[in-house]
Amino acid sequence: MYMDLFTKHYPRKGKLEESAYYYWYLYMQRLDDYGYRHRLWEDFGDVKMPFWDWWSTHQELFRTGEKFGVLELKTDAEIREARSEGAYIVRIDSQCTREYLMRYFREFLDATKIRKGSGRRKHLEEVKYAKYPFHKRPDVKSLRISLDVWDLRHQIPKPTLYEIGVELKLCPDHVINEKKDVQAVQTDKMNVMNATVSRYLRWAETTMAYIGGGVFPVNKHPSYDFTTTTSMVSEDNSRRKGKA
Repeated sequence: MYMDLFTKHYPRKGKLEESAYYYWYLYMQRLDDYGYRHRLWEDFGDVKMPFWDWWSTHQELFRTGEKFGVLELKTDAEIREARSEGAYIVRIDSQCTREYLMRYFREFLDATKIRKGSGRRKHLEEVKYAKYPFHKRPDVKSLRISLDVWDLRHQIPKPTLYEIGVELKLCPDHVINEKKDVQAVQTDKMNVMNATVSRYLRWAETTMAYIGGGVFPVNKHPSYDFTTTTSMVSEDNSRRKGKA
């Protein structure tokens, strides 16, 4: 039994671009081979439908949460289920005061192997019960920029990296002024702009390489491969190893 954690990425009307789940949906739309025969179709379905229609029937894929820490068990079946899941079965005497119970409950916790929290829930604790958890903590701004760069780069005719940077206003201080900038300055600005756009494009390409296996977001190739997750990713890793 789980409870939802309404993290900052939960989609909210009027603030969709603040949700990493919204970008998961948008990146899925860019998959060339995605269709009813794709391995993720059974779970993700038609990602071309309007977002809120899609989200209303697919948000269960991302349901997150922690198990209920304390739950009253009312039947023998519930007790057996809890015991099978490794839960502690504790009797609480209703005639005792709260102060008395809390003191002895703290002693009980100290005597068990129940972990201590860090105060602030870590990312993995937030998503570990989801069928499709975030692979890493999402950076929504980078996801948005990377997707914009990806879309522009796939236009016809294909713009240059520098043109993409100017279009998206990624490095306003490095836009070339042909009337004022000497050649060395122009070259320096071009290099900075190209490097910035190239970084976002690389992140988008890596994300696209893994999202078809249900892994998102990924802005650099992991040190391990997802051989059990998707053959596409395994093949991609094999190509990379062959180049090493």
